[in-house]
Amino acid sequence: MLVDLGRNDIGRVCKYGTVHPESLMEIKDSVTFNILSVMWLVI
Repeated sequence: MLVDLGRNDIGRVCKYGTVHPESLMEIKDSVTFNILSVMWLVI
């Protein structure tokens, strides 16, 4: 759901059809656990 919200917000200022998630909900291990998503887009 958070990825969809991010795509919707970013999609308002980017070229149509250019917002694509590269990785979804990857767990990054460090002192605490973080969930990371990466998106590519064209403004």
